Amino acid sequence: MFHLLGYNVVNGVNDANVDMVAVVDPTFTRRGGASGVGHYILTERYNLLAAMGWGADLTAVRANVPTWNAWFRHQVWPVTNVAALPTPFWLADYRDYPIGVPQNEELAWEESGVSGAGGDSTDLFLWITPSGSGWDRNLPTGIARQTARFSSTITSAVGAWSADGSITFAENLKGGVYAVLGVYCQVANVRAFNVNFVRAQMFQGRKLFPGDIVVPNVGSIPNQKGPNWLGVWGKFHTFEPPQMRIYGLTAGAKTVNGRMDLLYLGESEALLG
Repeated sequence: MFHLLGYNVVNGVNDANVDMVAVVDPTFTRRGGASGVGHYILTERYNLLAAMGWGADLTAVRANVPTWNAWFRHQVWPVTNVAALPTPFWLADYRDYPIGVPQNEELAWEESGVSGAGGDSTDLFLWITPSGSGWDRNLPTGIARQTARFSSTITSAVGAWSADGSITFAENLKGGVYAVLGVYCQVANVRAFNVNFVRAQMFQGRKLFPGDIVVPNVGSIPNQKGPNWLGVWGKFHTFEPPQMRIYGLTAGAKTVNGRMDLLYLGESEALLG
């Protein structure tokens, strides 16, 4: 299991280490910073699997976390400093040796950029997993693996997660339980998405929402780490397919086109465990 977190700030002119604001998230509490809700604070132990800084004028993203600062200010590198997502895109990959996230400390992140005008959205996305949860990239044993096409129409907000939207598969799936091994989403003016598995297992009372970066065009090359870079996303029964939310650059209805890498596990609902 893993979860996608977001931070955002509208950049100013020639920003230098400007505090970013934690995006409203249904799972984690925000506190501190100039806004009073600027940083996530995690009361259980998590590991940081990957990070991506993205903004048209972005030159650097650094952490401001007391435990990490004892060594130095951790830098997210590389950063994506163009408005339109290059494909394949790059991110900071810590999966082979995840970074332990301090417990009960505000997770502050600061961005720097060069801009003569400012006013662009600068975002930071973090992929985290519970420490000790047994997360790995191994894929389970199943009956049949195939990729399904789906679509969803969701109304996005600017610099925020949308409400959940239902997804529609292009073809009926054989009834039963599926493990999701990867998700690809294509839609313009959207930067990221996450998935809500209706009957997801909880972690210490919290429900986690896995996600990834959106590509803008049908022919765009997705994440260069590959479709299964984070292992199993979750499981669902065909009676209760997953839902989806998006993180938009513009407001309004968006039609998401996607592909879902699925492994059929069997008919029994007990396989959801």
